[in-house]
Amino acid sequence: MKRLIYLFVFTTLFAACSSDDNAPGAPEIKEIPLNETEKEMAEVSPNFAVDLLQAVDATIENNEKFVVSPLSASMALSMAMNGAQGETYDQMAQALSFGDYSLDEINSYNNKLLTGLAALENQAQISIANSLWLNEGFHTLAPYNNTVAKYYGATSETLELSSDYARNRINEWCKSNTNGLIPNFLEENLSSDCRLAIIDALHFKCPWLQKFDKKKTKKDKFYAYDGTEQEVEFMDIDEYVTPYMIKQGHGYQLYSLYFGKNKAFCMDFIVTYEKNELSVEECLNSLDNGNLAYIYNDESYKKERQNVCFRIPKFKIDFKEDLKDALHSMGIEDAFTSEADFSKMAEINPDENLYINRVQQANVFSIDEAGGEGASVTDVEIEVGTMNGQFNGKRYCIINRPFLFFVRENKTNTILFAGKVLKM
Repeated sequence: MKRLIYLFVFTTLFAACSSDDNAPGAPEIKEIPLNETEKEMAEVSPNFAVDLLQAVDATIENNEKFVVSPLSASMALSMAMNGAQGETYDQMAQALSFGDYSLDEINSYNNKLLTGLAALENQAQISIANSLWLNEGFHTLAPYNNTVAKYYGATSETLELSSDYARNRINEWCKSNTNGLIPNFLEENLSSDCRLAIIDALHFKCPWLQKFDKKKTKKDKFYAYDGTEQEVEFMDIDEYVTPYMIKQGHGYQLYSLYFGKNKAFCMDFIVTYEKNELSVEECLNSLDNGNLAYIYNDESYKKERQNVCFRIPKFKIDFKEDLKDALHSMGIEDAFTSEADFSKMAEINPDENLYINRVQQANVFSIDEAGGEGASVTDVEIEVGTMNGQFNGKRYCIINRPFLFFVRENKTNTILFAGKVLKM
């Protein structure tokens, strides 16, 4: 049973030295136009990010430092969900925090994110690309093709998926759609049983609202979770900036640094108080049950302000993992077994069934003095076969100890990347 931890959060949003976002000359804060139902979906969207981060943390062997992309995973799984029915569909929708909404509403919401995120910040490079890779002789149904093309902009290509050519062709597509950050997504050829690979690629790059001066970057100590002290490069803004204060109390602190002049995106850092016994894992567990979504949607956070300086470590994380175990722990069960029902996706022989064999995700994320850049590729591999139905001085914000981080869009709270760093 998870230990219950009550949230008392001190939160700041990194802002310009101006004390008013609406001051004359302030950049226009753009928004993605959402209807009332889609606004509700946006309010609960952080739940999937927390669930995924918790599940990956619990199911991988080395969880000292990793990053996932909830947005990329959600896009790829949503495309697969369009071919699902019955309990297979229900489990996938529930795990994605979409259980209360129709498939049409889910597709419309995802389409608005896909087309809207890139238009919010002039300084940002954002792209989301989707594709279907079909094995020779395998055909998806026309309604399925039309839906994923209309709402997700998915292109389609037919290849012998188990061939070297297919692996190279898919890797070229992934490299092209991640700004070269993920050039070799597939290290081996796809299985001879693979009939369809559903792939989402995400790329994000944006400068900080207030860049860090490289001349002020210097080595300092990072206090890792195991008691070791590491010498790493820290970026420093030693003049006061004026952030927003959200809440304060006991437990941990959450700080947010803005990206771009329009302040459309930010990066949240969650750290425990230095003398607090709360671990990063306990912080992560305390964010479930909608708590992170509650923090993001609490309007009281804008009422108070406080001057602080910032010192944060430069870092880069490369992480690749099959998310199958994590997603199974989140309630997606039938989709990975002979109980899977993807009958809306394609017609197959009566003695065969389609199921998800692998949900592989590769991520790269880094921050430096200029800003942040990340890329993700999520591959949902649909195979055909028979399975057994079973599964296994100055006031500083100094990030010098283990932390969680989230990269999100400020208005919809769409989380592009989420990660944990226990050791640099």
